[in-house]
Amino acid sequence: MVSAAAVAQTQPSLNQDKAVASAPAATSEPASQPASQPTSQPEKRVAFNPITGKMSEITMPASQPTSKPASQPATKPAESIADSKALYNQGHYSAAADGYRKFMSADPMAASIGLAETLSIQGQYDKALEALTAVAADGEKNAQWHLAMYDVLTAVGKYDDALNHAAKARQLKPVWAPAIYANGQALEMLGKKEQACDTYKTMDRVVAGDAWKADAQSLVALGNIMDRLSILTMKKASEQASNILQNYIQQAYLKVDKNYWPAHVASAIFLLNNHRPKPAMDELNKANKINPHIPDVFVGRGAASLGVMNFEECLKQAELALAINPKNCDAFLLKAACMMQWRKYDEVENLINKALETNPNNLDALSQMAALHIVTGHKDKADPFIAR
Repeated sequence: MVSAAAVAQTQPSLNQDKAVASAPAATSEPASQPASQPTSQPEKRVAFNPITGKMSEITMPASQPTSKPASQPATKPAESIADSKALYNQGHYSAAADGYRKFMSADPMAASIGLAETLSIQGQYDKALEALTAVAADGEKNAQWHLAMYDVLTAVGKYDDALNHAAKARQLKPVWAPAIYANGQALEMLGKKEQACDTYKTMDRVVAGDAWKADAQSLVALGNIMDRLSILTMKKASEQASNILQNYIQQAYLKVDKNYWPAHVASAIFLLNNHRPKPAMDELNKANKINPHIPDVFVGRGAASLGVMNFEECLKQAELALAINPKNCDAFLLKAACMMQWRKYDEVENLINKALETNPNNLDALSQMAALHIVTGHKDKADPFIAR
């Protein structure tokens, strides 16, 4: 997930990687290589620079060729749960959901977890919870089920419940990196930084073995754990950055599963947070080739565009994310951040409120709302959000 914090951290890179390109528009289904229109040239534009606080001339990146999607044959129905997972990974969410429902009686646990994941990426969180709750009796003994519950509950801001499930996942599989990362994240969301640090440090038990080296999900989780530890312990990011990215997160698709697009998305978020939008865009484009319907890809592209003050492209990418997931908090907050920098303050509050409708405890949304009220001279309105 590309947070508003990641968006904000792209700002110092106005003089770095200025050649970040505008991203191509999403298509309704993956397309073969289409005919393209000519690429436009970079242009000079006067815009508000949040670093200097002044209007200044900057070079906007050239737009990429626009494409017309090629027609696609009908998606082949899933003939197994594995087929359903493959359809999900390719962005055929409707067909994937149909497949999971079809095989619900054959393997209720795997089908319910897969269905919840498919519904969640489209913003259907209530239905995702229903799918998981239907197998709750058996799920209590299943770490993957608890992790799926954690994911959905986090999306809707039920952080205490999310922590409960993440902790149970870790109890069931104490040397499973995804459970450790989820447990640490849940603790952080509730402000329990020291406990989160202690939880993350149990990764040593994971790396003492070899199983994680062949598991893409674990490689990404370990990279994220190391990143959070370096931040919480205030180590210099440069000391660990290359190791985290190259030896953990990227290994997930380089050595384990070349089609594991979550590793490309995680790499992009890591790069954005380290002020490297151009290689981040490369990672996002690779994820998009595997699955052209990942909301986080469009949010990430929008964040990179905002980093070079390309407000129109930023808003376009946010809308593409919302077309897939109409409840995507990060997309609404990206639009809000864009409007803040564009000084269109009258449009910001409504966008933040839309994020809060889905997740009333979203820390980035609460922070942005407080910032909006301070910038517009209403500190009294900001205080309740700061307190929360």
